Order: sequence, then structure tokens, then C-alpha cells
Amino acid sequence: MARRLRIEIAFDPNTIRPVGRIAWDPARHSAAVEWDPAFLADPLPISPYHIKTLAGLYRTGNPAAFEGLPGVFGDSLPDGWGRLLIDRELERRGSGRTAITPVDRLAIVGTHGMGALTYL
Repeated sequence: MARRLRIEIAFDPNTIRPVGRIAWDPARHSAAVEWDPAFLADPLPISPYHIKTLAGLYRTGNPAAFEGLPGVFGDSLPDGWGRLLIDRELERRGSGRTAITPVDRLAIVGTHGMGALTYL
């Protein structure tokens, strides 16, 4: 499925700001984020916790937390009920729930998640 996604902040259709890109690293069982240069130049506080917004790859300090995603993006994942519905649909289509990564799940959220973060 998704190999790399664009992360944006979409306050409304006319106010979209790039945040960066996120990709799944199967060897580390976690995601890596590369911040967009425009976001680095003028970062928004997208998380209540400090996130290092430096050039280069950002990786979570604890791959076991938030399914290997940085917390701010892991919080965009569907809750238990939403996950159950997605898993049922994936199984109905013949691909098991273990075949997709947390970044793939963010791709399913896309522009329909709660809040302003979008994953394209």
C-alpha cells in the first residue's frame, strides 16, 4: 500500500500548509518523518509535546508507542471501533489487517480524520 505520504495541515480548503512526509521503515518497525522546508522555516506547534523540527529524518524515541508513529500522527489513527470497521473491510477485500502498516492506516484516514492534519 502506501510507501510515503505527504502530511499537511488543512485549516480549510484555502489554507493548506505542508508539514512533511512520513514513510514506514519495516526494518525498524516504525515511521520516519522528513519535515518540509517551509514547515522548518515557520513551524506550527502541532503537538503539545516537544517534537524536534530539524532538517533530516525524525524518528520516534519509542517505537512501541503509537504503533511506531510519532505521537502527534499516531493520534490520527482510528479508534477501536473505526479500526474494527477498517479491518473487516480489508478482510472482505481479501487483504488481512496484518498486511498494512500504520502509515497505510494514515493513508486510509487521508483527508477525513478529526482535526486539521491530512495524509495524502
